[in-house]
Amino acid sequence: MIRLVIAEDRTLVRMAMAKVLAITEDIAVVGLAPTAREAIDVVKVTDADAVLMDLHLADSDGTAAVRTIAHELGCRVIVIAGSDAGTRGEMALAAGAPALVPRSAPPRAVVDAVRGGISRTSALSGPTSGRSDSPAPMRPAKLTEGDWAVLSLLAQGHSNREIASRLTLRPTTVKTHLSRIYRILEVPGRTQAALWAHERGLDRALT
Repeated sequence: MIRLVIAEDRTLVRMAMAKVLAITEDIAVVGLAPTAREAIDVVKVTDADAVLMDLHLADSDGTAAVRTIAHELGCRVIVIAGSDAGTRGEMALAAGAPALVPRSAPPRAVVDAVRGGISRTSALSGPTSGRSDSPAPMRPAKLTEGDWAVLSLLAQGHSNREIASRLTLRPTTVKTHLSRIYRILEVPGRTQAALWAHERGLDRALT
């Protein structure tokens, strides 16, 4: 059983990733952390085998956290990064991360990367050149500009009230947009919609 810690600063995305990974037979999510510092503390307490870590955590440049977790704690670090990772992605790999997973990778591929990271092999290592092998994500044709803006803020973890305030909308209008988004994306609710956006790297690119 792989004991995994998820380090991600966006609450909705962190919880969604935990739900996806928790249903696998050979992975146990033993801790969640919003910062690199907390991830290091959680690894020490749980004796985790691996950390699935966003490269862009607010309190770390990524490389330092990878080095500490990999070399001082002896724990694998599977890094999630956008197509703009570039040099930072290369530095994370050089610091000891066995895999750099594109943010657009689907859940199944992330699971495979975690398993591969433990064995130090991964078909998803990269992109180290700052470019993803996956095509640029396309907006579903039926999503309006308003839907797109609401989805962006939802993926960043904002509540309906915060979305309404930022977009100068009525709360009921936000709910209407969300209902349409769920229907078009064929997802049951906000957590799955946020994960849909995160998988495609849209939670950072839309704003």
